[in-house]
Amino acid sequence: MRTDQKRELAKQLFLHTSATRKEIAARVGVSEKTISGATGWIKKFDWDKLKSALTVTRDNLVASLYNQILKITELADEEDRTLTTKETDALVKIAKAIETIDEKTTVSTFIQVFMEFEKWLIDVDSDLCKAINEHHNHFINTRIGG
Repeated sequence: MRTDQKRELAKQLFLHTSATRKEIAARVGVSEKTISGATGWIKKFDWDKLKSALTVTRDNLVASLYNQILKITELADEEDRTLTTKETDALVKIAKAIETIDEKTTVSTFIQVFMEFEKWLIDVDSDLCKAINEHHNHFINTRIGG
């Protein structure tokens, strides 16, 4: 396997699995230093930033907030008590945060992302772009009740 192929495999493993840096190095056939040393691929190519960006999605944020709600309510249930004022306030704030996140994911957000993607794809594969555009339009219509 060429170095660029090893690097791409390492990147995918780093971004999309819970494998350790040592495990990634072993799987790809490079040293751990190549993966995570001072001049390693993670630092050199900003993979940490990419991984952070992948995890900070609307769905992950909302799931994390719901998990916080669950933890607060489970603690009160385990202790067989009602929620404290502090816990109730926290739940209200979490619910507001979820509502705010949901409001920010509008149809216009989907349209903007689709347009950017299709602008890129048209040069790569125009036939595929046309086909995907039809699906994008159908998706948007289902979101706006059309």
